[in-house]
Amino acid sequence: MFNEKKPIFQTIKKYFKLTSDIDTINNIAFTNETCNMVSKTVRANLKKTEDYEIGETLICRKYLKIGKTKFNVNYEYEIVKVFADSVMIKDTAIRDETLACFTILKTVISNNFIHGYCRTCHSFQGSKIENKFIIFDWKHIYVSRKWLYTAVTRATELHNIYFYDGNSSEFNIQFLDKYFKKKISGYKQQDADKGREISKDNYINIQWLKSCMDTGCISCGCNFDFEVKNFIPKCNITANRKDNTKAHDIDNIEPMCITCNTSLSNI
Repeated sequence: MFNEKKPIFQTIKKYFKLTSDIDTINNIAFTNETCNMVSKTVRANLKKTEDYEIGETLICRKYLKIGKTKFNVNYEYEIVKVFADSVMIKDTAIRDETLACFTILKTVISNNFIHGYCRTCHSFQGSKIENKFIIFDWKHIYVSRKWLYTAVTRATELHNIYFYDGNSSEFNIQFLDKYFKKKISGYKQQDADKGREISKDNYINIQWLKSCMDTGCISCGCNFDFEVKNFIPKCNITANRKDNTKAHDIDNIEPMCITCNTSLSNI
């Protein structure tokens, strides 16, 4: 896959500026892990001393429901107040402040939101960036031409685009293979428990899951992401069965993020 992308890399290096510095407040990355890393660096550069400060932007990265209030993936919220153990955030799309503000525990914020200094392409769709910004993860094994096109076209001026060429963590493809193998075993167990017939030649496999990694959720369109935290792998891709009476056969599944799949299960 890297060999197939060599012409793309050469084009990027020829026509765009590279940088090893992180000195912008608007950035795009492929993985949530990179988004968090970049946001932490930007906050340090801005000399932010508290975990959350008034005026900062938070991006919801996991579907969250608190009482009757739903927080959707990639929605943008502004921090308006900070308390000892909670944060008041405002939905910038709602004009009525009495309906737009929500107070959420900091522990919930840290598990479900990220700072908006670096975002995924999907969360930037429909938006334009007028100032300089940096694109990260462009060499990632699962970054596609479509992803690169979407990232580049966020700019109002091409001269504002920089590609990050500094140190970055290596993607552990072997770790991903082990994770997918375990996921497939789980699907087989589910199908066996329900008495669904398991095909020998047409059942979900590692290759199918890998092929979906550079696409997106069939329902909400979000990117599929894989990361390892404290040696524990996490990935948001699932195989949604179109016909619930049948097993996880390739012609009966579609790639869906865990949030959308869970919401379907709860209907």
